Amino acid sequence: MPSDDRFTALPGQPNLITAADAAAIFVQNRSSAAVEVIGTADATPPVDTSGGILLEGKGVILNEALSDLFPGVPGVVRVWIWPTGDHAVELKVSYA
Repeated sequence: MPSDDRFTALPGQPNLITAADAAAIFVQNRSSAAVEVIGTADATPPVDTSGGILLEGKGVILNEALSDLFPGVPGVVRVWIWPTGDHAVELKVSYA
């Protein structure tokens, strides 16, 4: 199911930002702190940030196919945010 919403990612843990399977995503980091963006093939949380994409504060991922963002993750359909600092991070997220 497509979604277009704001999201708060809590620090020190993976935060699932896709409530359903997705093929493409837009992410705007509305905070000044960086986050790791991690793709998975299901709703099982990642145990660390290896394989993540660093999205700097105020950075944007513009409607990218998940298979292009995470070509090494077969069947990628879920996206997680893991803040790199000690504070929650505000995001704008849209996916389908």
